[in-house]
Amino acid sequence: MSADIRILLVRLADRIHNMRTLQYHPKDKRLYIARETMDIYAPLANRLGINSMRMELEDLSFQYIAPDAYQELTAKIAKSNEARNRYTEEVKSIIFNELEKHSIKCRVEGRAKHLYSIYKKMHEQHIDLMRFMISLPSHHP
Repeated sequence: MSADIRILLVRLADRIHNMRTLQYHPKDKRLYIARETMDIYAPLANRLGINSMRMELEDLSFQYIAPDAYQELTAKIAKSNEARNRYTEEVKSIIFNELEKHSIKCRVEGRAKHLYSIYKKMHEQHIDLMRFMISLPSHHP
């Protein structure tokens, strides 16, 4: 694409904008753009270390590449979102407290997996959605 990092950043930002408005294009063009985004732009964002862009590009592409899986996963995850966030916060707190006990100054960050990442892991490990949902944290331990 380019040797100039500024041009790459502008291209990534432009692609995110295009993906956010992709629903206004014909179906065949949406699929082509989504696949191109998944194959080229998301890996580029990853290579540049811009994880937030990569995740957004993957999730936006996922909804056009596999719309049924996207809808099903979105619906299931939405039901457990609060529990997933509580679990993440609890684990972050445990890690922070343990490190603090040993006088280690730090900042602990955590996040739930994004939709495409969940889908990809399920697909690679041959896990169906119901079995995956059972494994999600439902409450504080």
